[in-house]
Amino acid sequence: MSKKQFSQGVLVAIFGLAIATVWLRLAIIRRTYEVNQLDLSARNVSREIVGLKVQLAKAKTPSHLERLARKWGFSQPSTEQLVRLEEQP
Repeated sequence: MSKKQFSQGVLVAIFGLAIATVWLRLAIIRRTYEVNQLDLSARNVSREIVGLKVQLAKAKTPSHLERLARKWGFSQPSTEQLVRLEEQP
């Protein structure tokens, strides 16, 4: 192998390594971006879950349920409408 061929081989190897390095860096940047986007989505979902839990807690309050009952025409039952169940042994 001549000096010229060796030099060309070294240049080809360096060029190949440079291309591989650039490709790897771009792949890392893409993956980092994807991870950041997924992290942002996860935080948004977590905030939404907290908001929904607050809404559920408000919907379960007696005052809210009473308001809904009045809105839908429900009223307190009369004593004749009450049924008492006894515990079975």
